[in-house]
Amino acid sequence: MSGLKNQLSNIFTMDKVLPVIINGILIISVVICAMVILNLINEKRMRDKLHGKTTKKKAEDVFLNRVSLFKRFYQNLEFFLIEKGKEGLLDIYYYGFLGVNACILIGFIVVKQYFLAIVIPLFLLYIANKIIKMLAVDLMEQIEEQLPSAIDHIIRVSSKYGDMKSIIYETARSCDNPLREILENISRKMISGDAETVLLQFGEEYDNVWINSLVFTLISYMEDASKTTTIENLRHLRNILEKENRLKKSRVTDAKYSVAINYFIAVLASGAGLLNIVLNPKGREFFFSSFLGLICFLLGYGAVLGTIMLNIKMTRVKKSK
Repeated sequence: MSGLKNQLSNIFTMDKVLPVIINGILIISVVICAMVILNLINEKRMRDKLHGKTTKKKAEDVFLNRVSLFKRFYQNLEFFLIEKGKEGLLDIYYYGFLGVNACILIGFIVVKQYFLAIVIPLFLLYIANKIIKMLAVDLMEQIEEQLPSAIDHIIRVSSKYGDMKSIIYETARSCDNPLREILENISRKMISGDAETVLLQFGEEYDNVWINSLVFTLISYMEDASKTTTIENLRHLRNILEKENRLKKSRVTDAKYSVAINYFIAVLASGAGLLNIVLNPKGREFFFSSFLGLICFLLGYGAVLGTIMLNIKMTRVKKSK
């Protein structure tokens, strides 16, 4: 009996059990992340198919991919921090990220993975650019959020003024940016140009279903529609847009619980993988000295980055096409 206990105590030592536990946590986390990502991708494809959306590769997108990643990262980070009112932290974030990338490069050189020492930092820079763009404030999201209030102002102002230039100008004074600046620009163009043409150009520039609906309602008023009919149409448009905005926000709110769980899993997977590499020599040897281990390492952290990006998409209000 004592011999069996001694054998078990020799087998289940901390040095042998800890790597197994960490590897198990890492594998389970990677599998869960992969399942979450596949589920989200499938849901997105179903939504896109339902709405008839297709993706097209634009020539300018191909050109942008050839521009310096570092320059684009700095510019995108600068614009993002200006939007957040934290432009003073630009150098800290920029050089901090470059410092982390430099540590990753040195780490891969230490474990003699020279190819990954070049590819991984550049890939992380590319992903950072994508994430910053996803986090940036979307102009159309802001406009759609402000449109119901602007339509209310148009209805109120139209009872005092008859010409479209004055209606747009007075409405602009009651709005916040960016819609205020847009409407002020439209009213200035109407001084020297035809109001109907200016409105059509406004609709073509932003190519949004709600803006186009507003434009054609105002044009119909300028042509032959009565003021009563126009006001009814504007109120109907405002009500639909308000309902749509509420639905978008509710979808984001409903997704927050799933997003929190996904972030927790991503952090757990990253932490378990890092501990396994730092504290477990056998784990470090497996990940960086074998083909299978290298594949597991890349897929694992790739799944974590994919989870983060999909979570950001889930928490953004979708603009209408």
